[in-house]
Amino acid sequence: MINWVKASNGNIPDGAIPVGKEADGKPLYIARANYKNGVHIGKVRKEFGAANIPYGGSEVKVTDYEVLVFKNV
Repeated sequence: MINWVKASNGNIPDGAIPVGKEADGKPLYIARANYKNGVHIGKVRKEFGAANIPYGGSEVKVTDYEVLVFKNV
């Protein structure tokens, strides 16, 4: 089952689905966060300390977010 799990401050929940890599090879995970006018999709990894979402032509750090995870049922 795939679902969204709440996380914060760069934490990555168990079962998070890697969706890409940074230039240094570290995995990126898909995140979503509420910011100003709605929910925005972005990326997260532990080193960010937050989820990075696009807004207004740049990336914004949001400390409370959700991460897409796969959990066995």
